[in-house]
Amino acid sequence: MKNKSTFITLFILIIVVLFVFFISQKSREKKVVQIKNIQDKVQLIDSEKGYQVKILNNEQFLDQMTDGGGQLIGYLKDGKVVKIVEQLGLSYAVKTYRYYFSEDQLILVYEKDENFPYNETTQALNYTKLELAFEGRYFFEKEKLIDTQTTGTKRFSEGDNTNIEEFFLKIAKENIGLLTK
Repeated sequence: MKNKSTFITLFILIIVVLFVFFISQKSREKKVVQIKNIQDKVQLIDSEKGYQVKILNNEQFLDQMTDGGGQLIGYLKDGKVVKIVEQLGLSYAVKTYRYYFSEDQLILVYEKDENFPYNETTQALNYTKLELAFEGRYFFEKEKLIDTQTTGTKRFSEGDNTNIEEFFLKIAKENIGLLTK
């Protein structure tokens, strides 16, 4: 009798594990499809021509000036923002953020940090070249972060308490407001 109950328990456990595996596999497949759809939309946005372009420099959008200034470029189609490029020049790097929108919703943020390398001979940063230090891709669907893909390391972190989803949604909304007023 004990062998039979052990067998049934083991059988149920195997069924549960297979079910969880199947569900997680379907979830992964769904995410792959979502990311591919976002990538296709971004490629279409980047290849499109004829956008109305609005450029804001430094004090037009920055609360605090950075060492190297900044620029906010909005790409509008039919009065709606479809892409924003924010570039910030810092004393140690150039940070670039690209925000992509579909149907008025954020779908992707591409983040790139390019650092000025330190020159041992001069004991100073080399401002004549940039080295890629970090890339991040943050995929959104219905204002929810669905995936994050990063490579490299940031020189300075925004802090452990930063909710990246809230942060990018907030900044995207603020930037749209600046570009459409």
